[in-house]
Amino acid sequence: MLQFSNKEMENIRHRATPSVIKALIEDNQIVLNHEVLVPEDGRATWNLFYYCPEHGVRLTWDRNKPTSHCCPVDGKTFTGEPYDGAWWRWLNGLNAKACYDLGLLWHLTNEDRYLNKVKQILLQYAKYYPDYEVHGGIPYNGPGKANAQTLCEANCHLDFARGYDFIKQALTLEQQAYIELRLLREGADFLVEHRTAQLHNHEMKINATIGVIGLILDEQRYLDFALNTEYGLHYQLEHGCIGEGMWFEGSIHYHYYALQALLNFEKMAHQTPYSVSSNPNYLKLLKFPLQLVMNTGDFPRLNDLSQDKKSSLMLTCLNLPTSKHRVKNLLVP
Repeated sequence: MLQFSNKEMENIRHRATPSVIKALIEDNQIVLNHEVLVPEDGRATWNLFYYCPEHGVRLTWDRNKPTSHCCPVDGKTFTGEPYDGAWWRWLNGLNAKACYDLGLLWHLTNEDRYLNKVKQILLQYAKYYPDYEVHGGIPYNGPGKANAQTLCEANCHLDFARGYDFIKQALTLEQQAYIELRLLREGADFLVEHRTAQLHNHEMKINATIGVIGLILDEQRYLDFALNTEYGLHYQLEHGCIGEGMWFEGSIHYHYYALQALLNFEKMAHQTPYSVSSNPNYLKLLKFPLQLVMNTGDFPRLNDLSQDKKSSLMLTCLNLPTSKHRVKNLLVP
């Protein structure tokens, strides 16, 4: 396992209180309490389609109703596209997240039901992923395969890859080869092909995912592409971190989104020759938000920033010990 050494994982087990384990279980109830469901084709579209067009609120997602989508304001039901495709995008996200969370739970509890669920999810996606058609049409975004934009593809594959890293030791060589060839390599190749030639927080996440897969597979060409090509991680750091350290897009949300991607890669790379910690802008990007925090503990609402975006990304990156995010705090070395 690349994410944690044996010593680190032993320390994490000692710190894993019953409330932490309960939180991980509750946060993955939908996946745990249902049979594994994976789309057989590329029917998933975009999560931002899953909103009521009248009230602008997210529809109520129901695992048992893939073709019926309810507005929480007035109870109106929506059917067909774009809602059905967005329902599947939500499911893909839950499946991918469960690969990471339940892989961690297996290490914390040694209960095989968590291992088996991650194994089933990964093997099912590996079965179908190579045949997913490329689709998209989301404005200003590249296409996807399992989803409809390249960013969503990167987000899912990051959790697939990290979940695989958690359970690889328990898989047969045949299962490892199947997942690595048909899911991880297929995903990395797709992301390499569709990374946009731009300075952008999306490209930070896409690069980080390609790099993580490169580390797991020990694949030099993925690492070189993610790190050293134009618009790779070092390019993004050198050109996107400006002035005293603010991400160039001028939003603390995008600052943390870029930083979150970077830390996902660095967590695996920090003791390897591929670490980005030597880049002088790495520490600047990490430290700068502390200069913006107001005496209320909030950030100023600069540009594209909502309360939900601010709180979730800040806590994820800084690992602040709140009840909602105490699991994240557990994983600080």
